[in-house]
Amino acid sequence: LHDLRKEFGQSEPAVSIEEYGNNIRQILNLIKLRTQAVIIWATITPVNEQWHHEQKGFDRFEADVWSYNAVAVQIAEELDIAINDLFRLVNDGGKDNIIFSDGVHFTPKGYVKLGEAVSQFIKPSLTLC
Repeated sequence: LHDLRKEFGQSEPAVSIEEYGNNIRQILNLIKLRTQAVIIWATITPVNEQWHHEQKGFDRFEADVWSYNAVAVQIAEELDIAINDLFRLVNDGGKDNIIFSDGVHFTPKGYVKLGEAVSQFIKPSLTLC
């Protein structure tokens, strides 16, 4: 979400989608190369554009979330990395019921929902030492 931030009236995000994709690919490749970690990519969660615009000093747009997620998911799939689709989870959960009034953070109920989903997703990847 920080990378796709746009100052009011600006069309360019903080980090271009091309640079974002390059960064994601580089980070994931380094993790794969240098660790034995099980890697899981979590998609960017939705925003409520109107609430965000009213509460913050910059914008974030749902269309950008879709675009940046598409790039990251494509890279994760190419690298055979599991994808935890938190974007869909929040949308399916009624995003405006679990997103806080700032348009991006979550209500306590929302954080519980996210925490439960993340723990269920990673549980099969955990091994006992």
